[in-house]
Amino acid sequence: MELLECRRMTAQQTKQCVSLLVQLGQYDRAVKILLETRPDQPEYVEMMQKACLVAAATLNPRYTQDQSSYSSRNLFLSTLEGSAMELISNGHFDEGIEMLCLMGNQMEACKQLMEKDKTITAVWLAKSTLKKEDCETILRKWAVALISSKSEFKVMAAFVFIYLGDHVQAMQILNSLHHYQIVARYAESIEQLGLFEELISLLDRPLYNSIKTDAFVEFARVLSKVGHKSAAMYYAQKAGERGQPLAEEIDYLLN
Repeated sequence: MELLECRRMTAQQTKQCVSLLVQLGQYDRAVKILLETRPDQPEYVEMMQKACLVAAATLNPRYTQDQSSYSSRNLFLSTLEGSAMELISNGHFDEGIEMLCLMGNQMEACKQLMEKDKTITAVWLAKSTLKKEDCETILRKWAVALISSKSEFKVMAAFVFIYLGDHVQAMQILNSLHHYQIVARYAESIEQLGLFEELISLLDRPLYNSIKTDAFVEFARVLSKVGHKSAAMYYAQKAGERGQPLAEEIDYLLN
C-alpha cells in the first residue's frame, strides 16, 4: 500500500488507492490522501465530500471498538471543518457553507456568509438555528456594518439595535441622522411608560441624557422655525440648562 501511495500520479490511481485503504479499514490514511487533492483538479469537490464520508465511517461502532470514540469524532469533525474551509477558500462557497452546517457549525457559516456580503442569508440562518446569544452577535455585526453604509441603511441599523434592546445606540444613530423628533418622542415614551430603569443601564445613562437633551434642543429649534412656538417652548424647557437660551429666545418671540 505504501508503494501504491507513493507512485500514484493520476486521479484514477488516487481513487484506487483510497478505495483499497477504505476496504482495509485505514480510514485516516484515506482521508489524508483525499484532502491532498489540488483545487485545480476537476474532481476536487468530489474528493472533499468523499473525505467527509470516509471520516464519518470512523463513527461506526465496529470501527470504534479498536479506536477511542473521542479520536474518531475528532477526526470526523476536523475533516469536515478542514474540507469546508478548503472549499470556501477555493471558490466552492456554497458547498463549504453546507459542510459547516452539516457539522453543526452554523455560527462559522454565518460569519463566512457575512464576509461574502451575503448578510440577509446570514441573518436568516442565525435567527433560524443559533441560540439567543450567538444570534445577537451576528445581528450586532450586521448593525455595525449597516452604520458604515448609506444613510438609508443606518435607519435599519437603528431598528436592529432596538430589536437587540440597545436603545441608547439606536437613539445615537437616529440623532446623527437629524431625526430629532423621533429621538425626542422615543425618550419621552421610555420615561412616560416607566421603562427607564429597565431599559437604560447605569453605564449608558450619561450618554442617554446627553442624546436626549440634544434632541430636545434641536427639535425645539425646528418647531420654532415652522411657527409652533408653544411646542418649541415645551421641548426647550425639557432640555433644561442647555435649552435655556433657546427658551428665552422663543419666549421673546411669543411676547
